[in-house]
Amino acid sequence: MIKSIVCSISIISFSFAIDNKGDSLVMEGVKSFYNYEFDRSIDILDKARLQYPKHPGVHFIWSSSKYYISQGVDPVHATYDTLDNVLDQIEPIYKRFVEEQPNNNEYKLYLGSTRGLKARSSLGKKDWIS
Repeated sequence: MIKSIVCSISIISFSFAIDNKGDSLVMEGVKSFYNYEFDRSIDILDKARLQYPKHPGVHFIWSSSKYYISQGVDPVHATYDTLDNVLDQIEPIYKRFVEEQPNNNEYKLYLGSTRGLKARSSLGKKDWIS
């Protein structure tokens, strides 16, 4: 659990090392999240996803936030359902980005991170085959 959070923070930090359109709005959502303003954070990240759909990190950061919030309010199995749901929404987005821009390593990073979280969800549910 802690490792996945540390990984997410590292990825988020990497994302802001490169200047992307929409960074300030995404960062506002991240700051709200870390200030325990979870509803506000999700609202901001929803807005950022609509305004800057090609931002490399916004979809992954949004999904990580939804999962983390679910961990605090839902039973364990429901958190994995939440994680699976949001990852199923963002994986096709990152696949399309990588197909459209195969040289963009940020898109590859977030696609790989998405797949890594999917594997973590499968392991957490003891679903070894998927």
